[in-house]
Formats: sequence, C-alpha cells, structure tokens
Amino acid sequence: MALRSPAKPANPAEEDAIQRVIAGGSDTLADKQGRAPTVNGARDIAFTMTIPPGLAAMIDRHRAPTKTSRRAWLLQAAEERLKRERLA
Repeated sequence: MALRSPAKPANPAEEDAIQRVIAGGSDTLADKQGRAPTVNGARDIAFTMTIPPGLAAMIDRHRAPTKTSRRAWLLQAAEERLKRERLA
C-alpha cells in the first residue's frame, strides 16, 4: 500500500478555517476537572442549554463540512457575533 502525503489546502482562508477547528477542539481532562484557568485566570462557566430541534438541525448542517462539535461551533459563532457588534 502506497502512502500519500496529505492534501494541501487550496487557499490560506481554508487553512485558517482548519486551524480554527483544531483550536476549538474538545476540553482536556484538566479543563473538565476545573484546574485549567482560561483568559485572565478566570475559569470556564459550565451550564446546560436546550435548543429547539430546528435550530439544532441548522447548526448541524453548517458545522458538518468542518466536523466541528456543536459546542465549538456555538462558541465560535458567539465570539464572532460579539466581535462584529463591538465594531458596529
């Protein structure tokens, strides 16, 4: 069986999207145990959120191409919205 080198992204924007997905991966064990500080030494706040099935389906359709978790997708979307509104 011949080994192939990994495919290279078509453009830098695609590479940026890939890196965002990698950086937005799941929590580490230390995060889950509450030991890992986040920004400015603050710890993450955990809560349960319920969303309507239709909204979950729309999120799943948009996140599927990058195989991003719902958690990571929602965090990224919230961050992008907050940045956009600060500039407006």
